[in-house]
Amino acid sequence: MTEVHICRGVNRRFYAQVRMAGARRWQTVGKHLLAEPAIMRMAKSFAAGRYKRGRVIMTADYYEPVEIAEMRR
Repeated sequence: MTEVHICRGVNRRFYAQVRMAGARRWQTVGKHLLAEPAIMRMAKSFAAGRYKRGRVIMTADYYEPVEIAEMRR
C-alpha cells in the first residue's frame, strides 16, 4: 500500500516587506501567522509609500524562505 506524506513546515511566519527604488535592503513592515494579512499589509504599505517593490515571504523551521507574493511599479 502506498502512503502519501505531506510535509508542511512548523512555526510558519509570513513577512511583508517593501523596498525603495535603488535600495538594496528590504524593509519589513509586518510579521503574520497567515498569508492574507501579510499580503494586505504589504499592499497598504506599497500604496501609501514611494516604494518600488513589495513582497511576502514565508519562513518555516528547517526550510529556506519562500517568496509567495510580489508587487512592482
